[in-house]
Amino acid sequence: GPYAKPVLAIRPGDIVVASGTVHHDFGKLHAEGFEPTQTRSPIDGLRNPLVLEADPRLVALAMEAAKAIQFDKIETEAGPRQPKVIAGTIATGDTFIASPRKREEIRLRHDACAVEMEGAAVAQVCLQLRTPWVIIRSISDRADERAVTDVKAFHRTAATNAGRLVIGMLETMARSEERRVGKECVQPC
Repeated sequence: GPYAKPVLAIRPGDIVVASGTVHHDFGKLHAEGFEPTQTRSPIDGLRNPLVLEADPRLVALAMEAAKAIQFDKIETEAGPRQPKVIAGTIATGDTFIASPRKREEIRLRHDACAVEMEGAAVAQVCLQLRTPWVIIRSISDRADERAVTDVKAFHRTAATNAGRLVIGMLETMARSEERRVGKECVQPC
């Protein structure tokens, strides 16, 4: 369940396209506090970067595709609203965050705009396999005291909108390929 940078005011229903991911709870706990450390590659034992960077072309593709998509509106107490789509760092950990204090600590430590439980693991596998990747997260809650309730209220719309973005990315890729192949076909043989 993600949260917001105050400037961005990310709310349930908004979508975050990961420009990178980070394991927010992998490290060492000293008397002075928590020290994040890098994961190691199971293939060669070398340390991975602390922030795993997404493929910039896939991030750009997702952001471009989002411009043409009619997302389901988010129902709020103030009435329906359009979801925002932003790119930023997503923090991954093994704990479901339902604490504004912990959410803010993670945000500040990692300059993250969302927190969840799977993305950095997927990114790490892709890194090891040298496979381009991007994570798309439709926000289901604010990682606060209402997180469990919000997930139930927003999960269907969040999943639908994330799916629409993935389909939009595939359609954009297909149109781009059609234009590329079309140019090749009109040239003299």
